Amino acid sequence: MTARVLVIAGTDSSGGAGLSADLGALGAHGVPARLVVTAVTAQGPTGVAGLWPVPVDGLRAQLDQAGDVQAVKIGMLGSLDAAALVAAWLARRSLPVVIDPVLGASAGGALGSPAALVPLLALATLVTPNLPELEALGGVGWLSRHPGAVLVKGGHGHGETLEDHLFGAGQARVWRHPRVAGVHRGTGCRLASAIAARLALGDPLTDAVDGGIRWLQLALGATAEAERNPVD
Repeated sequence: MTARVLVIAGTDSSGGAGLSADLGALGAHGVPARLVVTAVTAQGPTGVAGLWPVPVDGLRAQLDQAGDVQAVKIGMLGSLDAAALVAAWLARRSLPVVIDPVLGASAGGALGSPAALVPLLALATLVTPNLPELEALGGVGWLSRHPGAVLVKGGHGHGETLEDHLFGAGQARVWRHPRVAGVHRGTGCRLASAIAARLALGDPLTDAVDGGIRWLQLALGATAEAERNPVD
């Protein structure tokens, strides 16, 4: 049986993040995608210029056609109604779920609300916030209350060595790696999709996280050396 990942996320007109990044990461792992487009955005070097959520009926129709998938990756949702619909759909299924709580773009601009994620977080196998997103969700207090696993990404930290921390659900591990020079858009999308791909292929959670982080570091190093965006 072919492993497939359902990606529920928005578009990025610049091609640097969102569904473009998700598809690149899944393709690198040889895992086909099923897509639910939650919103269309206009983005460029200066940030987010516009965001247009897909109506709930459109989301429901896409979910109805998702077919057989082995894992789910959730990025930008676009609206509270979208979050509620996706939560209800997931509650009827038993699937590994990776949530990348997309609340802002690397180039600047708001892309979501922490309140939109509340119905979904308890259903997640893994939540992957960066440091600003963790604070928006409630910081250490939220982290201590969350029932599932959380990978706190260190890309927004200071210094030349970054740390990613896995917490919760009996998991505890730290990854340290050197900062790769430059601005790298869509890294959160790529990492969450890589982890979802590995979960779909049957990896245990810690192995999936480890493999996803190692793959992303290799991809960033290669693209930095070639001076191009990872989506290329």
